[in-house]
Amino acid sequence: MEDNFFPLTYCPVCGGENTKKLWVKNSFDIFDCRSCRALFVPDRSLNLKKLYSKDYFTGAAQGFGYADYDRDKEAMRGTFEIYLAKIEKALPRNLPRRLLDVGAANGAFLAVAQKRNWEVRGVEVSDFAAAEGRKRGFDIKTGTVVEAKFPDAFFSVVTLWDVLEHIADPHATLKEITRITKGTGLVAVNTPDTQSLFAKLMRKYWHLANPPEHLILYNLENAAEMLKKYGYAAVAHAHVGKSFTLEYIFQTLSHQQKFFLWRFLLWLVARLRIRKLVIPVNVRDNFFLIAAKKAARTQRVTFRKP
Repeated sequence: MEDNFFPLTYCPVCGGENTKKLWVKNSFDIFDCRSCRALFVPDRSLNLKKLYSKDYFTGAAQGFGYADYDRDKEAMRGTFEIYLAKIEKALPRNLPRRLLDVGAANGAFLAVAQKRNWEVRGVEVSDFAAAEGRKRGFDIKTGTVVEAKFPDAFFSVVTLWDVLEHIADPHATLKEITRITKGTGLVAVNTPDTQSLFAKLMRKYWHLANPPEHLILYNLENAAEMLKKYGYAAVAHAHVGKSFTLEYIFQTLSHQQKFFLWRFLLWLVARLRIRKLVIPVNVRDNFFLIAAKKAARTQRVTFRKP
């Protein structure tokens, strides 16, 4: 897998050239596309192997990632169940329950799907996380979905949970997903929402405007329009709440806002049993979207203009 070395001079979502620099955060410029309202980082000088190393999943000494990925994702089990219930409702009856999870990490979501009688596979850019998933018995390829070379029209569903914002070239990714998805298959994503009220209020201090992890941030309309270019139509969307451990919440706040209070609370909860306490959160700054290839058995969704 090669690193990405191509600075952008246009919007990576809609291709528009009417862009404006908004902020500098974590030493990265963040631009706004005035056409589709995507936020993006022009710099693509990223070492993915270093960024998503073992520390990203176990320790977060670099300042981002997870103190304990297994524990933090266990808190997301209920959310994964909601995702799958919505997918199962939208899945055409003639399709097999065969699913690919892009950005599968160590297989936390695959484990939930497998228990619901899905045939599961994954792909993951992190050498460490993919290897951990394979140790647990999951078929997880290391690299990007483009590099994985899956067969044509093989999967009924492709999922990207909190992954699309990490991908430097979404069009190459979606083109490949289109190739490997069956003719009436589904793609399902959950990703930060730039047009949410919380994002607008927080602006630069929005915790999901977080380079170099998050390179592109979308909204419902521009994500649906991008998918439309590859033959998909949006069929369902929602703002699904998540659950996080208390330690993860304070770790994220400490990294993003660098207030002494957050650092102190992180230090405190890390030494107490409440570090594992699970807190439900839904400030509606993420959107969940299911899109069907060739608009199968669905009606179109109307999106509010930004």
